[in-house]
Amino acid sequence: MKKKEKKKQKKKDKALRHSSGESKSSLKTLEKNVKRLEKEIQVRDAVIQDLNRRIDGGPGTGKTKTGTITRQKSSRTSVAVAQRKAWKQHSYLRDRYEYHLNAGRNKASARLLANQDLRAEYGQGAGYTEQELQHILS
Repeated sequence: MKKKEKKKQKKKDKALRHSSGESKSSLKTLEKNVKRLEKEIQVRDAVIQDLNRRIDGGPGTGKTKTGTITRQKSSRTSVAVAQRKAWKQHSYLRDRYEYHLNAGRNKASARLLANQDLRAEYGQGAGYTEQELQHILS
């Protein structure tokens, strides 16, 4: 009976060693994923802040003599209108990017041409920087 018990114990020990090795590698993988996702969140937060600055200084605002910004839009509809406008601009940018890619342009020039088309369609305040275009159109 002792031999059977020893074999069972060896199997258990082997299983424990094997599972602990897997948990260490999966833990490392999870930690890497968390770090990657945190960086992605930071990048998106920066883009959101930049877009909010553009909205605050965009065509819907004016400056008084004291330099304070006053909004000309009504507060109850401004959020929905701004989101709808941003969505339309983003869709237009994406469509123009795909159009230029299908026309045989490389990705970098297609991004710039799509941005030029966006500015021509929606005004100079609607454009993005090259870094923003890379994040949006990747």
